[in-house]
Amino acid sequence: MRRVSRVKVLRQRLGMNQAEFARAFHLPITTLREWELRRSIPDAPARALLLAIERDPETMKRLLEDEAA
Repeated sequence: MRRVSRVKVLRQRLGMNQAEFARAFHLPITTLREWELRRSIPDAPARALLLAIERDPETMKRLLEDEAA
């Protein structure tokens, strides 16, 4: 049985689809898909961002909001 990626688990726990997650956290959707399919793994800066999102998603969303919004 294949394990589900941590990134996918995090996204699903937040109740977001891939497009919403990518937009909210300024990630390329293709990169997010690659991580979820385990075709690639997040590098160190991306892992730090994902850890911050995991620990406090609302704060991270607020910090990364577009100024125009």
